[in-house]
Amino acid sequence: MSSISELKKSLSVDPVVVKFTRISSVVRSAVNTETTEKEVNFLHASRKSRGLTSAKMSASILMDAIMTDMSARSRLIEIKTLVHRNQELISSALSAIKKHVMVRYQDELREAGSTKADRDAALDRIFQSATSLKSEMSSLEEQIDMVVRDIDQASFSLRNTTELLKMILDRKDSEF
Repeated sequence: MSSISELKKSLSVDPVVVKFTRISSVVRSAVNTETTEKEVNFLHASRKSRGLTSAKMSASILMDAIMTDMSARSRLIEIKTLVHRNQELISSALSAIKKHVMVRYQDELREAGSTKADRDAALDRIFQSATSLKSEMSSLEEQIDMVVRDIDQASFSLRNTTELLKMILDRKDSEF
């Protein structure tokens, strides 16, 4: 039997590791990264400001695009808050469990590898599910940031377009 298998067997009954496993499960159920990513993509794709052209411009269309962007941005921030909070939780739990295992099972870990890099790699394999979850959440957070930045940049353009539309409408009103 390999030293990693023996270590996994020892860890499966360690109360600290059992608690970590519960935390990891709670985080995974709190943020379904696949479903959340689909929602983020939907929110971005359904923004009306992405399809605006001068040929389709009117005050009501512009207002609708602005309101849709505001609503999407608000929901994205709500999602990001949830993802960030849970990503921080899994990160700190993962860091704590790795320290616990390094101290409590240092002899068993030495059998897994002679260098710190070998032992770290062994811990990454043991806690691969949580490490993967942390990475997925980090990527999701970055994706949300990109969409929010795009909305903010579009908002600036929409504000300028609104001012331009006001000037055009004011000029038309003064011609009558």
